[in-house]
Amino acid sequence: MKITNSIPASTTGTPSPFHQITLELYRDNLAFLDGMQPALKRALIYISQHYHRSLLLDEVAEHSFVSSSHLSYLFRVHLGLRFKAILTELRLRHAATLINHDPGRMITDVSLEAGFFDLSHFEKVFRRYFGISPRDYRKRIREDQGRRNKDRMTKQDQSTRTIIITNPKAIAAINQKNINSERPAYQPK
Repeated sequence: MKITNSIPASTTGTPSPFHQITLELYRDNLAFLDGMQPALKRALIYISQHYHRSLLLDEVAEHSFVSSSHLSYLFRVHLGLRFKAILTELRLRHAATLINHDPGRMITDVSLEAGFFDLSHFEKVFRRYFGISPRDYRKRIREDQGRRNKDRMTKQDQSTRTIIITNPKAIAAINQKNINSERPAYQPK
């Protein structure tokens, strides 16, 4: 199973509108917000900038200049989403990115930096979204990186050996260097 930094797509293979919204917010691609209800737009921008810390609907509503009940209504009617769902998915995207970029990082640190302040809750939600625990995700990322590094080193070794063996100029240069350094020629016993 290949691990990617993506939230599961719909059965058609394309991201659902929900996943597309959180993806665009995570990427800081806010152009998709053009034409959106102004308070909702302000709320989504604020969430995308502050999801990594403790964030309550009341705070986002205050920043958006509407009541929390009205903001919930806007999320539900215009997006078909709940505040917590958007916040959680943004945090999960960030957690997966942190693990991808630094598989040596402790899961507790990933959890805290992504905005989850309860490790058991983070692990449960991560497993629900990705179908794998954060520790197993990290393990697979490490294994995948190890395989890529091993393949890269093998290709480098093969290409170096091929150049030295098949390139007459390289062979002559090596022999000349050995002669100039007054190294004795290799003498088989």
